[in-house]
Amino acid sequence: MKQHILAVLALSTLAIPALSALDVEPFDIPIARFAAMGGPHAALGDDWSLLFANPAGLADAKPQLLASQLSARMTGPLFDIALATLGNSSFASNALINSFVKVLANNGYQLYTAADVAGPLSFGYVGDGIGFGLFNRTHVVVDAASITNIGILAQEDILLVGGYAYGINLGKSHRIEAGLLAKGFARGGISTTTDALSLADIVTNYMNQPFELETGIGIDLGLRWVWLPTGLSAALVCRDVYSPVLVNSYTSVQGFISNPQTSALGSVAGEIPRNLDVGLAWSMPPGGLWGLVDSLTVAVDYGHILDLWTPFSRNPILDLGLGVETRFLDIVSLRAGISEGYPNAGASLDLSVMKLNLAVWGSELGLEPGSRPAFNLMTGFEFSY
Repeated sequence: MKQHILAVLALSTLAIPALSALDVEPFDIPIARFAAMGGPHAALGDDWSLLFANPAGLADAKPQLLASQLSARMTGPLFDIALATLGNSSFASNALINSFVKVLANNGYQLYTAADVAGPLSFGYVGDGIGFGLFNRTHVVVDAASITNIGILAQEDILLVGGYAYGINLGKSHRIEAGLLAKGFARGGISTTTDALSLADIVTNYMNQPFELETGIGIDLGLRWVWLPTGLSAALVCRDVYSPVLVNSYTSVQGFISNPQTSALGSVAGEIPRNLDVGLAWSMPPGGLWGLVDSLTVAVDYGHILDLWTPFSRNPILDLGLGVETRFLDIVSLRAGISEGYPNAGASLDLSVMKLNLAVWGSELGLEPGSRPAFNLMTGFEFSY
């Protein structure tokens, strides 16, 4: 019990706000299961995705190897942009920019669109109390507040993670698990603000844009309680308990490639904000149902608990996530949920050699429900065994 007492004491100190010169966005990857089920659920521990949910689940996870995956997530008026692009006779950069400006005008020059690609670098393993992985992510955002204020962000992330968890049987079918995940990461990209008429120049001359390189390390801590006969589990996890980041700025992308030392502008110390989540889950006991349903899982989580004490925080209802997942005939998985006040849905088809995943969901970009909604679509495939 000594290990668990120390873990509880460590987690009890997480209510102390972190002091940081600069807040840095967390390093993670888009996962279709999370997107369709209302977010990452801390109390689950049944596949490789727990590396991004709760390291305590490693103590109970069955051995699984993720050989590779490739997933794409798109946010915003996807069909408007696609139709405008297909309507062009040319796929040159200027023609594509003109299509985007047309969509921007149709939306009152206020538009948010983003694209994420996870992979092809996606390799990991979980089982026997350990887990590790190496992942990459490509991230692009265009955020237009007006015709003269369009923010452009393009980044590439590399993330290396490794963790360990240990479980103790408490008697009467109760079990408690504690886990730790260490990670190292690097992110390079450009971030600039322009107007609609200058979009083409930014795209064609991206090598001359200011460049930032973020590098750092981090730690996740988690606790998980399981009541074995009932399938009930509860969990507490703090992601990025301490994740310092060094942000280095350079004159341009080309300058960084040619000579990082002469193009360096300076560095700033930053930190990824702590994210404290609590979750509860129920999984149907083994044996199936009616010979058709292989598994059924229900999970509810409340995330970003520490943000409740910060000024200008989001409406607390936006941090509530609910998810349901059921598997039929050992092939098809259907998922649904609610996150940030919007419905989620998705499916997975297990073809033995690979899995095909699909998820659609709504997200809130503002501070209040319904203030700035966004539509999201994610599709991809994974090779996990």
